[in-house]
Amino acid sequence: SNMQISHLTHWPKRLFVSIVIAIIGLLSISGGAALAHNSISDSSPAEGEVLASPPTLWTITFAKSVPLESASGQVVTDTGQRQDLPNPRTGTTDNVIVFDFPQNLTGTITGRWRLVGTDGHVISGRVTFTAPQATTGALDVTTVAPNVIPVAPAPKVSLPLATEDAAISETIRVSTRFVTYVAIILLGGLLFANLYIAQGVFSTPRGRRLTYITAIGTLVTPIISLWILVDDVRGSDGSIGSALSTVHSLSVGPMIMFRIVAGAAIVFFARSLLKRKIFDDSGTRLLALLLTMYCVALAYGGHSRSLASPWLGVPTDVIHVIAVSVWLGALAAVVVVIVPAVSVEQSMIAFDRFGFAAQRAVPVIMVTGVIQSLRLHGNVWSVFSSSHGLLLLAKVSVVVIMLLLGNRNRKFLASRRNAQHRHPKIARATLMRASIYEALFGATAIGITAVLVAVTPA
Repeated sequence: SNMQISHLTHWPKRLFVSIVIAIIGLLSISGGAALAHNSISDSSPAEGEVLASPPTLWTITFAKSVPLESASGQVVTDTGQRQDLPNPRTGTTDNVIVFDFPQNLTGTITGRWRLVGTDGHVISGRVTFTAPQATTGALDVTTVAPNVIPVAPAPKVSLPLATEDAAISETIRVSTRFVTYVAIILLGGLLFANLYIAQGVFSTPRGRRLTYITAIGTLVTPIISLWILVDDVRGSDGSIGSALSTVHSLSVGPMIMFRIVAGAAIVFFARSLLKRKIFDDSGTRLLALLLTMYCVALAYGGHSRSLASPWLGVPTDVIHVIAVSVWLGALAAVVVVIVPAVSVEQSMIAFDRFGFAAQRAVPVIMVTGVIQSLRLHGNVWSVFSSSHGLLLLAKVSVVVIMLLLGNRNRKFLASRRNAQHRHPKIARATLMRASIYEALFGATAIGITAVLVAVTPA
């Protein structure tokens, strides 16, 4: 094998400086106020209100500013008749939108609103109120002029009440996020392993194959994310052109497009380097820089920017992902690529090198995770009173199990170094088995993270 276990070194200063410059540069791409998961704070007509006369306007006040281009509304009568409302206009402030109602609404009416936040999440809700009965009981009645023979109205079509969920299933959304995180973490782990654990990771068949797959994953997943976002904005009968224009106005839109460009660059450079069998440290650092910029764009288009203190949230999220790549991604590289390609003694050295790096990555993961949790929840007690908080607790529990497994491996390595009679094959098998369990729990934690991104941290 061409693989050589490298000596342990400190992170190159040039790579660190490049990463800092990339983060600062990407943060300057888009400005404007951040918008968290928005929510309705007031409505006129209000929920459950009994009106004295048919309403003509529907005024909705939200907690935060509204991207007007993505907002839409609909009314549904108690018979199931449904009618889309005209495009809304901004009210007295940018967090107030106004819809024009059809004429002569009567009976029990449900008004539905829907918008896409700047972080790309679909937000929707409904308000039910009662309008006074009219003699016709019809929707959008027009006044008949004298001496004009009225035309019989078209028969009403009863339509089922649409669900508040978007057309694309949540399974596709969560799966896309899961694959995105897996691709980033595995590719980051391979890059780290090649730089600091074993030179020649990309010269092995498994290393080359895994690099190709993860690089392609960084390109395909933002394309799917863009398709999902366009479908959310377009709604049932909007045009793709107008939807793309709206997507561009949301902060998440340009970030997804940047990820597509960065993913294409990652695929191009990875393919070029692997094809020529030239994968030196400079090529590895170049891909690490592109992947970091990719992570910044991912963080900038999600909760890290859409909630409080984005200046803290975005860098914290990027550092968190890098640390997870050093721990979980490098672990996968050691188990899948390095150990099968080297001797027993070299594999034990590789585990030692990985353990050294993981011990320093874990505190970073814990600190950045606490910062992000406090930004999302504001206080500790809200963790126990929301679905987002319960999922977060489940993720923490999985990570604790991973830490216990990692600590056991560390103690096993320490005892092996002090033992007089060594059995390297047995030791490697023991470490491999525990590492596989650790990696499986890591995949579970990534899956929970993918679901967490979809849940409103309220």
